[in-house]
Amino acid sequence: MTPVTTTDLSLLRSLLAYLVRRLQSVQNAAARLVFGLRRSDNITDALVSLHWLRVPERIIFKIAV
Repeated sequence: MTPVTTTDLSLLRSLLAYLVRRLQSVQNAAARLVFGLRRSDNITDALVSLHWLRVPERIIFKIAV
């Protein structure tokens, strides 16, 4: 088995960051659909009203619980 290199870790980190951004985009779109918001409207209040954590916060929460 070959050791994990810094390049491998960098690639994995970039891939995970990309996936988190995509998931956040889907979550934002769902909140906009529920509240009938435009893309230019602020999404934070909608997420709070739905009691939804942002994706990075939810990942941390799920790891902690």
